[in-house]
Amino acid sequence: GMDRYDDAAEVYTEALRRFSSGEFWDDLQYSLSWCQVRQGKRDQALEGFFIVAEKSEDESLRVAARCRIGDTYLDKEQPLDALKAYDTVLRESPKSPSADYAQYQAGITLVKLGRLEAAAVSFQSLIVNYPKSSFLEETLYRLGGVLIQGRFFSGAVRPLERLLKAFPESPLKDKAVFQLGRAYFGAGQPDKALEQFKDLLRRLPETELARLSQYELGWCYLKMSQESEGIAEFEKYLKQYPETEMAADIYYALGDFYFRRGQYLKAAEYLENVAAHFPKNVLADKTLYQAAQAREAGGEPAASVELLRKLTEVYPQSDWAAPSALKVSDFLLTQGRAEEAKVILTKVAGAAKEEALRSQVQTKLAEILKAEGLLKEAAFYFQESLKGAPAELAFEVQWSLAQVYELEGRPREALALYEKIASSAGPHKDQAEQIKIQLSKTFEQNKV
Repeated sequence: GMDRYDDAAEVYTEALRRFSSGEFWDDLQYSLSWCQVRQGKRDQALEGFFIVAEKSEDESLRVAARCRIGDTYLDKEQPLDALKAYDTVLRESPKSPSADYAQYQAGITLVKLGRLEAAAVSFQSLIVNYPKSSFLEETLYRLGGVLIQGRFFSGAVRPLERLLKAFPESPLKDKAVFQLGRAYFGAGQPDKALEQFKDLLRRLPETELARLSQYELGWCYLKMSQESEGIAEFEKYLKQYPETEMAADIYYALGDFYFRRGQYLKAAEYLENVAAHFPKNVLADKTLYQAAQAREAGGEPAASVELLRKLTEVYPQSDWAAPSALKVSDFLLTQGRAEEAKVILTKVAGAAKEEALRSQVQTKLAEILKAEGLLKEAAFYFQESLKGAPAELAFEVQWSLAQVYELEGRPREALALYEKIASSAGPHKDQAEQIKIQLSKTFEQNKV
């Protein structure tokens, strides 16, 4: 426990005090710093490791201290400082017994920094320069994973195959088999990928790797155009693991599959399950919108509208909320339910993050208000809409706003907008020119 390190630190501290200039001071300082790392005293540990790295006459201890500096910086979430320490070892002591460790840790650090290509180079350097390293097994696995993460699937196959061949009893074997399956799939070899996933399912039933492999089986069969087998494997996954996030991906995939084949109502059933069972999933809002499209295409417009309404209520800030609100409002207006339409549009207009989408909703709301004769409110929303309206919509909004100004008895504002429209390349240019002339005559007559 921690008491052991506390006691050891006291012993090393006392020994350093008594033998600070002795032959083994650097060993004592190194050991004390190691205890301080275990105690959570990382800053003190770093001071000690730096002393050893800079002043010790023992090269192997100096290099080991540099490695510990890198490790401690990693613990402190300072990966750039850690990388500097490991690079110092590789630059100044490439033949040191600790150099392969520094090379491995440099790769790990680069992964933390998101520099995947540099990490792959670091791992490859270890494989080439230190072929007998005790870190070779782990490095081959890490290299395969980094290349998969960077979507270099073909390149990932070789290190993973080498790992499985050179280290058949490796504790990483099963994970490597799974990663090899992913690499084969990404490299366009779903048949070989299928073999890996089937192997894991056979040898390791009821494990996490088996669950992941079950998921991948469906994609392999679909990639091989064996659709019925792929769907069967997906259905099997849904039955065994209905609460996992991957189930949401499968619902989406099957919904899309059936939608593209014209089986709209079946597609809707799968798509609706995403939002129903995984409301916080990143695809929940999108699949709800697609489910509504599927219901509409399947001849169920009322059900479609209800799904869109739900989307606006549950995900008002979603990019899918604006088109949903527009469709729902159109439906409600055909039934004379303008008040409900305005409530939905107002909510989404206030929540929408994307300016162009917010502008569309505000324009629709303004049009309803204009039709109801609520001109002041209509003018407000047309004005708000103009702030983020794309060019094509802006022309229409300006035209409608000018009409509202005219109806409100605000001829100066109306004339200014008509002049702006008439001088543009918009669709109402000619009409605006005629109205502008008419309004100008009115001004003269009334000496406004």
